Amino acid sequence: MNETFHMVLDAFTQHIPATGNWLPLGGMLATVLFGLILLLRGAKLAPLLAALTFLGLGGIGGSFVGSWLNVPVWPAIVVAGVLGFVIGLVLFRFWLALLLGGCSCAAALSVYYVRILNPYVANFTAYNYDAETRLVTLPVADAIAGPADAPSQQLGQLWAYLGQNVPNFHASFAAIVLSAGLAGLVFGLLLPKVSRALWAASAGTLFLLGGLVALLEVTAPSALGWLVSLGAWGWVMVGIAWSASLVYNLLLSREKRPKKPAADDGEAEPAPA
Repeated sequence: MNETFHMVLDAFTQHIPATGNWLPLGGMLATVLFGLILLLRGAKLAPLLAALTFLGLGGIGGSFVGSWLNVPVWPAIVVAGVLGFVIGLVLFRFWLALLLGGCSCAAALSVYYVRILNPYVANFTAYNYDAETRLVTLPVADAIAGPADAPSQQLGQLWAYLGQNVPNFHASFAAIVLSAGLAGLVFGLLLPKVSRALWAASAGTLFLLGGLVALLEVTAPSALGWLVSLGAWGWVMVGIAWSASLVYNLLLSREKRPKKPAADDGEAEPAPA
């Protein structure tokens, strides 16, 4: 894992000018700061962040549309970006519910994979491994990197294999996706404040943890090793931070009730005789 991280970091830094050596470290610090902001104010900032995201997507889409229609690119980018900003802001509640539905599907499918599919997938990936001789049969040289090795082709083969070997695989997969996705969508639409707090706590924890791990890997590997050595206690601290952010963002999302106007002295009811 560490070798992969350093390989990606080296590949990224090789394309940075000498005057921009601070960019990787600055990006890690920005990720940590963004995670802290989400943990503390994510529920309040969620509509604005969604609008800015759609503004960027609209601008990118507008550049392609402008080239396709042979119209000036920058006006197309501006118009599409503004339109995306409005769509993201007005339909924020729906986008958040849709995101929550997707996350619910991913969580339910992860449980299904761990509980049911894991041995079947392991058997599929080890189809050329002989457990008795402990030998692996390599593919023919001419077949290496052929069309059958494309990721889409491999996923299709895995899907067909699971359908043939896992009992009721297709029905179970469809039921999990539909039920979990619909439950998350309905939850997001009916409880938008709770959904915003969930998003803020989860996204903030993800950005903070990812940025902090990357930062410690570069600047203080010994500190990262100490955190990893904590084992389950480290995840307990992460869970406490997530729970505290969830409660705090939920409290921030509550609308303040208007104070009742105090009764004027002249309108006070007379005391009973």
